[in-house]
Amino acid sequence: MTVDNQFILRKLQSLENATIVFSTVTKHPFLVCDEETFDDELLLFADVQEMQEFVKTYVAKGYVLHGVTVPKDKLARFLSECFTLGVNQLIYQENGTRFSVSLDKIVIRPDYSKLPQEKRPLLNPQLQLSVLYFLQELSRRIPEEQKDQEQLKELEEELAANMAKAQFLVPIRLDEPLKPGEKLEPGKFKLTMVNTKEGEQFLPVFSDVKEYALFNKDNQYQGILMTIENLRQL
Repeated sequence: MTVDNQFILRKLQSLENATIVFSTVTKHPFLVCDEETFDDELLLFADVQEMQEFVKTYVAKGYVLHGVTVPKDKLARFLSECFTLGVNQLIYQENGTRFSVSLDKIVIRPDYSKLPQEKRPLLNPQLQLSVLYFLQELSRRIPEEQKDQEQLKELEEELAANMAKAQFLVPIRLDEPLKPGEKLEPGKFKLTMVNTKEGEQFLPVFSDVKEYALFNKDNQYQGILMTIENLRQL
């Protein structure tokens, strides 16, 4: 049901807490692609019990879901951050009635276009979106033969295509921090490797600044932008 944007806004502002459907696997909001409009939808409920009843259909299909409570004073920021995941539509349900509204009619979409290039945060919404959809389907707890292999293949191909177009933040160590516009010279930096308990080594790369900041919370590294082609040459 599509209604006046101000009506939905007032509804959301009146909530003490909102309940968002999350994927237990991705640890991000559970997203649904509308079969007719192809909108990428976030599911928000006024009541925890109503959310639990609603998701039974998805749980029966093998999706692993749970609700996350977002308090009133943090809801606007949370919804704004959902733009970085590629979300464009909000589905709000209250007392059995579903309302649909464009996300940018509820919260302001962040605009970084006026910032200098070197100060713009790294955002890969289409990549984030394809990762979430792929993992949601891949992780369904159903027998392997019941999974839609054709759909999984299509999602994987879309993911690969978005990875090829994306940029990533790679943490490196430098003796002297790079200045804006300065090029990284071979041999003058050290890559950061992550070791597993099994003795394997991995190069960490990040698709957005938020995840990178969690890794670099002690500011030990400098992040540089690289594409998949750049990474292949390391």
